Amino acid sequence: MPLEDFYSGDERWHEFVSAHREYPLSGDAFDGRWNGKTIPLESAIGEILLVAVSYFGFSNLAAWMNTPIDELESHSPSSCIEMHLLERLRTYLMQLPC
Repeated sequence: MPLEDFYSGDERWHEFVSAHREYPLSGDAFDGRWNGKTIPLESAIGEILLVAVSYFGFSNLAAWMNTPIDELESHSPSSCIEMHLLERLRTYLMQLPC
């Protein structure tokens, strides 16, 4: 059963994003700049990057984005975004320990 089958819904996701926006675990706050582009913080990708920076810090974001992860069926977060597997990636992030 793919991880996205356990997605707890958009409302829960937006609450989760809000918590990470207000209290980033790494101490780093995502400002919307990534790979020479400005990503709207309210966009689906902006929210994922915001949470990833909260967990891993901005200095580790590129490595995390490009690392295959077993729970993502050996896809990297970047490839999940490219394949439109956003609910899979959201579910993975929501299951990480704080």
